[in-house]
Amino acid sequence: MRSISIKTKNHTCPVLIDCEAVEDFAWKNVQTSRVAIITEKTPRKFFGKELEKTLKKNKIPYDFLEIKGGESAKVLKTIEDLANQMLVKGYDRDCLVISLGGGVVGDIAGFLAATYKRGVKLIHIPTTFLAMVDSSLGGKNGVNLPQGKNMLGTIYQPVAVLINLEYLVKLPEREWRNGFAEVIKYGMIWDEKLFCFLEKHILTRDQKDLEYIVSEAVKVKKSIVERDEHEENLRKILNYGHTIGHAIEIASGHAISHGEAVAIGMSIEGKMAVERGILRAGDYERQNKLLVAFRLPTEYAGDLSRLLDIAKGDKKNKGGQISFIFPEKIGKANLHSLDK
Repeated sequence: MRSISIKTKNHTCPVLIDCEAVEDFAWKNVQTSRVAIITEKTPRKFFGKELEKTLKKNKIPYDFLEIKGGESAKVLKTIEDLANQMLVKGYDRDCLVISLGGGVVGDIAGFLAATYKRGVKLIHIPTTFLAMVDSSLGGKNGVNLPQGKNMLGTIYQPVAVLINLEYLVKLPEREWRNGFAEVIKYGMIWDEKLFCFLEKHILTRDQKDLEYIVSEAVKVKKSIVERDEHEENLRKILNYGHTIGHAIEIASGHAISHGEAVAIGMSIEGKMAVERGILRAGDYERQNKLLVAFRLPTEYAGDLSRLLDIAKGDKKNKGGQISFIFPEKIGKANLHSLDK
């Protein structure tokens, strides 16, 4: 088992990476009165029994609370409904919230845990590649408003993140692409070695390769979050591809997935960096070649001016300027602001 701890000012979160991560976790050390498992129909069907068996073995009472609707469920009404269910069932401040699912489930569970009775314990059990390498790590959560993605949210660190690599066997192809978009992003903004590894292991499904990729992704997130937990400066580089990417998700009504949108966003924002003399054309070409090799889109058929209009409402913007993350070379990126 690989164990990597993300240590922030007031918290240490162990990230366990192993095919037995859920079973091997020291559940007895998590003192809790009851567990609320936030999930969706599919992850509960495939992965719920393992968690159920483990909680029963440790004599921990639990309830499954299912949500529906994917991205459309990331609204305050969902949080209110879940909180009401927990209140009816008698959940107190010693309870534990577990997310069992992908990024949407993690966002909802994280926001719920951060706000229910002013904060209860949280564990993430990510079941998608994207959630394993990105959204379950670092404590950020958010829900959407009509005006944009993740406009309401908190930074609330989990007690632990339990990554079972065997869950990846059930993933459809599109979910693989979503995760690899974020891993390629890590290579562009922080880790040239990881980028080069991906170039040599296109579309890999090898267990050892995946363990390495997930571990390195966790280390990238750890390195950045430990330096800037609350996204005051450095952590903003994790948003490379996301300013345009979030706009694409909104413009498409979420028909374009998060990973696909981020890939297109990286292509557009990378090109902007080249045009401004920030990024070498050769590095941009390597980025897009790798995106295409992982079967990710790099072109947007819609109206680019519409995307920029949506991006004007991005939560990272300050002082009347649109904020972009531009890579300066493979393995390094910085924040740049452009007039709206």
